Amino acid sequence: MPGCGYGVDSNGKLGPKGAWAIATPIAYSPDRWQVSLGMGSVSRNLRPQFLDTAGASQSTSNGTMVATVGLPIGRLGRASFSYMALSSRFDNATNLTWTPPNQRGPVTLGVGVQALGGRDGTPFVGAVERYPRSARSWFAVATWEGPSGTYASLGKGTRRFQDWFGNVSTNLGKNAKLIAEYDGFNINCGIGYDFGDMDRSPIKGNKAGVSMFLGLVRGNHLNWNLAVRF
Repeated sequence: MPGCGYGVDSNGKLGPKGAWAIATPIAYSPDRWQVSLGMGSVSRNLRPQFLDTAGASQSTSNGTMVATVGLPIGRLGRASFSYMALSSRFDNATNLTWTPPNQRGPVTLGVGVQALGGRDGTPFVGAVERYPRSARSWFAVATWEGPSGTYASLGKGTRRFQDWFGNVSTNLGKNAKLIAEYDGFNINCGIGYDFGDMDRSPIKGNKAGVSMFLGLVRGNHLNWNLAVRF
C-alpha cells in the first residue's frame, strides 16, 4: 500500500518528507509513474528473519515483495496499483488506491481496496487468522498534514479494515520518520529512514531513492522493510 515503507506527500511525490505507515492505508496515492519496489518481513519473534520460502505461513517469517506504480488517470485525480507476492510460490494480492481530485486544505480523502482478487489472505499478523482466504477489503481514509512533516490518518472499511485504523508519522531529523499505528488488530511502531534523492532516476522527472524501516508489530514481532523508489 502507498506509504508502507516509504513516504508519500500530499502531491503524490515519493520521498522522506511524506506520510509513512506500516500496514495501514494513507489517503495519498502516488503521482503518475511514481514507482516503488519493496520487500519486507514480519518475524514470529524478535529475531530478524528473511522471507518465508516454505509458503505463505508464519512458521518462520511472514514476507512480501511489493511493486507499486502511480497510474495516469488525468483529471480524475491520482491512483495507484500494487502487486504483492506473498511467498516464494508467488501466491499474490493486488491493491488499488484512489485520491479524488480538487482537494484543498490540510485533510485529504482517499479510498481503495486490498487483495482485490479476494483469493489469498492478507499477509499481516492477526488478519491472517480471521480471513485466511477471502481477504478482499475496501477502505476509506482521511490523512491530515500538520506542521514539521507530521501526518495523521484515520480510516475504516470492510473485512481486513472492518475496525477503525489509524497511523501517525513525524520527522526525526532530516530523513528519518517516527511511525506508529493501530491496524485494527495490533499496535505497531518503528523508525523509517530515507537516504535522500539520487541524481538520476530511470524515469525522467522522478526522484530516485532508497528507504528502510525497522519496527515492531504487536510489540513482539520484528518487522523490517527495504524499498527503492524512482
